[in-house]
Amino acid sequence: MNFVLNQSRNFLLVSLAVLTCAATALAEAGKKLPVPPDRNRYQSRSNPLMEATNLREAVQLPDVPEFTGHLRFIFGSVHQSKTGPNYVMKFHAKEDAKLVIDWYRNTLQMYKWSIKPSDAQSVQASNKDGSRIFVLVNDLGAPKDGERTQVEINYFQQSR
Repeated sequence: MNFVLNQSRNFLLVSLAVLTCAATALAEAGKKLPVPPDRNRYQSRSNPLMEATNLREAVQLPDVPEFTGHLRFIFGSVHQSKTGPNYVMKFHAKEDAKLVIDWYRNTLQMYKWSIKPSDAQSVQASNKDGSRIFVLVNDLGAPKDGERTQVEINYFQQSR
């Protein structure tokens, strides 16, 4: 009988210790870390070149053909640099990722862009004016609302 009571008591003590550790860990996880005093050190309030403007809709980029498939604008931004505006836009496409990237690769080449070596999910190119484009595609997994591919376009416009 004493053996059973000792086993039960030991089990309860171990269980209590585990629960106490778990509760402490949860409490620690819920604590907010202190905000470092220099948190704004990397934000540039005085450098307009670091400020981005959110886009409400897709922008037609100079010398870049518009995809002929089904793209839905998700979000985008533009910021000014010393050499010209830089655009970043994300879209969802109904077409397969391979079809989308092949379309950009072929069409940019037709528009006389110089295609750089890239992998199966991206294309990099530059034009005679020095502007550069980088297109990246990723499968979204199971189609949602018929959309199968995420498309990201990074465009660096060279000022003339």
